[in-house]
Amino acid sequence: MTDLHLSLDRSAGHLAAQLAAECRNAIRTGRLVAGTRLPSSRDLARDLGVSRGVVVTAYEQLVAEGFLVARRGDGTRVAPHALPVSGLAPGVPAPRFAPGAPAHGLTLGVPAPGLTRGVPAPGLAPGVHGPGPELDDALSGERGAAGQAVPPRAVDREDRTEPLGAAPWPATPDADSLAPAARPTALTRPGEPERRVQAGTSRSQNQAANRAATLAPTGRRPHTSAAAPLRPSGRQRTPPPPVRFDLTPGRPDLSAFPRSRWLAAYRAALQAVPHHALTYPDPGGVAELRAELAAYLGRVRAAHAEAGQVVIMNGVALGLSSAVRSLVASGRTTLAVEDPTSDRQLPMLAATGARIVRVPVDDGGLDVAALARTGASAVLVTPAHQYPTGVVLACERRAALVDWARATGALIIEDDYDAEFRYDCEPVGCLQGIAPGRTVLLGSVSKALAPGMRLGWAVAPPWMAADLRGHRELSDLGGPVLDQHAFARLLADGAYDRHLRAMRRRYRGRRDALVEALAAHVPDAVVRGISAGVHLYLELPPGTSETAVVEVAAESGVRVCGARGMWNREQGRPALVLGYAALTECGLREAARILAAAITRARS
Repeated sequence: MTDLHLSLDRSAGHLAAQLAAECRNAIRTGRLVAGTRLPSSRDLARDLGVSRGVVVTAYEQLVAEGFLVARRGDGTRVAPHALPVSGLAPGVPAPRFAPGAPAHGLTLGVPAPGLTRGVPAPGLAPGVHGPGPELDDALSGERGAAGQAVPPRAVDREDRTEPLGAAPWPATPDADSLAPAARPTALTRPGEPERRVQAGTSRSQNQAANRAATLAPTGRRPHTSAAAPLRPSGRQRTPPPPVRFDLTPGRPDLSAFPRSRWLAAYRAALQAVPHHALTYPDPGGVAELRAELAAYLGRVRAAHAEAGQVVIMNGVALGLSSAVRSLVASGRTTLAVEDPTSDRQLPMLAATGARIVRVPVDDGGLDVAALARTGASAVLVTPAHQYPTGVVLACERRAALVDWARATGALIIEDDYDAEFRYDCEPVGCLQGIAPGRTVLLGSVSKALAPGMRLGWAVAPPWMAADLRGHRELSDLGGPVLDQHAFARLLADGAYDRHLRAMRRRYRGRRDALVEALAAHVPDAVVRGISAGVHLYLELPPGTSETAVVEVAAESGVRVCGARGMWNREQGRPALVLGYAALTECGLREAARILAAAITRARS
């Protein structure tokens, strides 16, 4: 399933009609292409917070109008003949409800495996029927062709959301099937010489052979004493206490990486990619991935993206530094940055040669009036979930920021930080969808999958996209081809979206556990920025030393990050930035208890 940026006005009523109109508009504007599979009515109703009947009624209406088709065992899809209406730009739908009306986000489909965008899916027409009492059986594929229930298949934790019929795991080879060079030949410890037990020799002979191996090649027995190694004379350093709970922000749950899905996508890419595609790649990225990302961001983030505007980068950091260097080279040297902001990002930005000016952030996000007084030619913002405070850029500030960029000819660099993980807030489209000619949208899979993948993207105006491609060509000749093909398959068959759904549920539970524990143990602290993302902003009780809390918590085995280094102006209250994605709910509760004790000790 895929997120789709749509809106419902609950105060206006007629929710089924609104939902049908939103889906109809998404099809007409090209954000939902032919063959895209929609979620079941149960899933969609749960995500949207409405009754299942609302979704069923909307689906029935769209099937009757020919926008959707439903087939038993294949779910409900956008009709093969449903094509975008010319003149309607993707990601820029016409207004539907009164300006300023409250919106509600929902989740909608993804193309099924093997579908080509804009090409009708084979086999959809025969047996097509409208949704009826058996709607969800058709949508979720829970019944066979004759209507009998299909027993659940045995799956492991990572595979429980795999689509039926997916490529099976390759069998794990046993030791006998391995080539001789790949077979384990001895049991050794790291750094020790190999020790063998040979058949037909006595125990004393084997021990003598192993002693000889231990002495080789120097002839001296290595040091095996349990005593501490010799240190230079002077005071011995006390080793730091072990870290039991690491609340450093920006760390996803790496144990949840979808290994089986990634392996299946990688194997499929290896089988499908022709030999000539393994040469030096297009510096802008593999065409298939750029097309998938353009469609995905149009559905999920309401971006106005075409494949030619997408440039694949090694994470947001490379996209950001490359964009700023391009601006500096063209004479636009002043870059405005939020205050507070990531202290790790500032040295990288300074290395580009740009002059950095800081703009305050308040409860409404970036202060656009203060930005206008800086004379900056570009601004870096995190509107979806500001780092570190977690505030969302207010609607009036969004409009003012776009007006400023258009009036001054400035560029908005939009870091779509934490946009994948929202819990209590309404989804807000990206700024790039409002002002595509004045915005560079940056994103990556670092939180959704793993930062070690170094896979990200930039959606930029044509002139900036050309600069970014040129920078990649001159710096590293592009990124890994097979990784890009594998990720394109994850996007195309919906595995990436299913993974995000599972992670949202997991992270929401962890967020709730930490917030509840902090409220119980540190009631006079203030928690902010919890509606989205994988971190929260904890304002410490008045009179508390932030530095002392960090040090005392570390002594107790809890690693936390203070916010002082992220501020340029005077910080209102001492605060901590706590990441919760990488710890279990039980671990977070225990970490909060220890942190509360550290706060009490620091105050005393």
